[in-house]
Amino acid sequence: MLAVGGHGVAGERVAAWESRNASAVERAAGTLGEIWESERFTFTTLSVATRVIRTLVAPGSLASTAG
Repeated sequence: MLAVGGHGVAGERVAAWESRNASAVERAAGTLGEIWESERFTFTTLSVATRVIRTLVAPGSLASTAG
């Protein structure tokens, strides 16, 4: 997201992206929190965590990063 460019300080761009993608960020945080709290760190939970993170960082999967 930061490599795309745009205007503003990196922290501001991250905050704007997070705001535009609030529901996805909340879902991801919830899922990752559940995995962490379960203390079950298996290949299955690792796979779920990886998928959740990939969804957040995959180009084009969420709202535009251009400012």
